[in-house]
Amino acid sequence: MLYPLYRVTRCLPVTLLSVILLCSLSASADSQTSCSNGRTLLGLVESVDIDTPVVVTLSAMLDTGATNSAINARNIKIIPNSQEADQVSFQIQNHRGQWISMVKPLTRYAWIQTHSGRPVKKPVVHLSIRLGSVKSTNEFYLLNRSPFKHPVLLGRSFLNQRVIVDVSQQYLASSRPKTLALV
Repeated sequence: MLYPLYRVTRCLPVTLLSVILLCSLSASADSQTSCSNGRTLLGLVESVDIDTPVVVTLSAMLDTGATNSAINARNIKIIPNSQEADQVSFQIQNHRGQWISMVKPLTRYAWIQTHSGRPVKKPVVHLSIRLGSVKSTNEFYLLNRSPFKHPVLLGRSFLNQRVIVDVSQQYLASSRPKTLALV
């Protein structure tokens, strides 16, 4: 059913109020904010732990407009394997500026739309992550995110049915990494 614009705008404050009421905030033992519907309230920017041979903590932007997630990576090389799935060798940078080498099975390739309008083919891998109490294994595009402030972008594939994002807040479920600079 289509509503006239004035009816939609009249409903907006009610919708915002219902979201606020739906998410009755209660701080848990680890200072995490959880909602009555089982979802976790997170800020626009959070720290995320990437499970590698050592845990790497990175700054992540939660983007409800992005479908999938991406991580800043360099030295991305595909290692062909005739027996099993191809492998991807790459490096990610921790919050101290150190580069950590990883090898993961290649999940698939994805075509990423660039700002110049040309799609580029990028490898996709599964990474295990933890953000506050939310643990998950998700697909991540491996690409150069060095022009951006946050090396990790978490899209709807991670956020869906798990979290509510309060874009006016940051680091609700985690503390800020000591250094956020990308080199």
